Amino acid sequence: MTDQGDFGTVGGPEEQPSQPPMPPPPQPPTPQQPMPQQPMPQQPMPQQPMPPQQPPPAYGTPPPVGQWGTQAPQPYARQWPNSGFATAALVLGIIGVVITCVWYIAVILDVLAIIFGSVALNKAKSEPVANVGMAKAGLVLGCVGIGLILVVVLLFASSLASLGAL
Repeated sequence: MTDQGDFGTVGGPEEQPSQPPMPPPPQPPTPQQPMPQQPMPQQPMPQQPMPPQQPPPAYGTPPPVGQWGTQAPQPYARQWPNSGFATAALVLGIIGVVITCVWYIAVILDVLAIIFGSVALNKAKSEPVANVGMAKAGLVLGCVGIGLILVVVLLFASSLASLGAL
């Protein structure tokens, strides 16, 4: 009794699938006979030896210089120090514009933003700093905040005048 499973017959001779016989090699044409137009069987391409494979680099190691897709490390640009006055001017200017409705606090913040922005710009003339743009932005926001406060106060005064409270 033979046991049949997923792998075919157990214990019996395995049959190899029959392969078609190879055609005879083509004969060179004789001068009297034209060459027959039969498709030639594909000849396997000769395999060229593969270069030895290197294992991938460990995690976190930079790739070697000169390989595809890599560049030589560039020298770092000099980084200038930041000015604390410029940062303070920008922060105070932003807060002053945001809280314009609370005008008595916003006036103080906007005046301080203008002062700190001016000091930062004057310091930037004598020594290089990285955040000159922050100083300019703080100065501009301080001026815009003062302008907004003037508009709010004038609107408030005109509304009181129209009600007859003044």
